Formats: sequence, structure tokens, C-alpha cells
Amino acid sequence: MNDPITEPTNNAAEKCCADVGQRIRQNPGTAMLIAVGTGLAIGLLVRALRPEPKHRVAQMLEDIERRVREVTGPALRKAGALAGEGAEAVRDGLQTGGVRLGRFFRDGTKKVRHLFS
Repeated sequence: MNDPITEPTNNAAEKCCADVGQRIRQNPGTAMLIAVGTGLAIGLLVRALRPEPKHRVAQMLEDIERRVREVTGPALRKAGALAGEGAEAVRDGLQTGGVRLGRFFRDGTKKVRHLFS
């Protein structure tokens, strides 16, 4: 297990861990503040990178709105088509009514002229 390639690396890692342990024992308050600060920084970073969850009520309202649009979509399209047809019928009725009114006055004028002639 004593590999000549990994042995110097293992020795360096052991020495580093021993140095860190010694510094923590010498300065426990500083070590604790560093640990708390690092934890806070990592927590804030994770929270900033995570997408904010939507509120459950907002999700329900969006779902209801989507479903209502799906259900009412065909009815709204049909109502729009019927409104268009109704507008055409009114326009045609006004044109036809105008023609009938014109005939009525022409015929009435002829009858009045016929009475006085």
C-alpha cells in the first residue's frame, strides 16, 4: 500500500490537517467565526441560485384561470362569430329598411299626387 507516487501527497495532506487542527485549538473563536461566515455565504449563494417557489395560492389561481380559458375559449369564439353575423344582419336590415322606407314615401307621394290631379 506504500505507493511511491501517493505517499508524498498523503504526507502533505496529513501535515496540513495537523496544522489546521493546531490553529483551531489556538484560536477557537476565530475558527468558529470563519466557519459561521463560510456557512452563511454558502447558504446565501445556494438561496440566490435557487428559483423562488411560487406561492401555492398563486399556482392554484393560475391553474384555475388556464382551465377557465380552455373551457370558455370555444364559447367565446362562437359568441364572436354570432356577434359578427348579428352585426351583418342589422346592417342588411337597415339597408332593406331604407329601401322599404323609400318605396313607402314614393308610393305615398304618388297617391297624394293622384288625389290632387
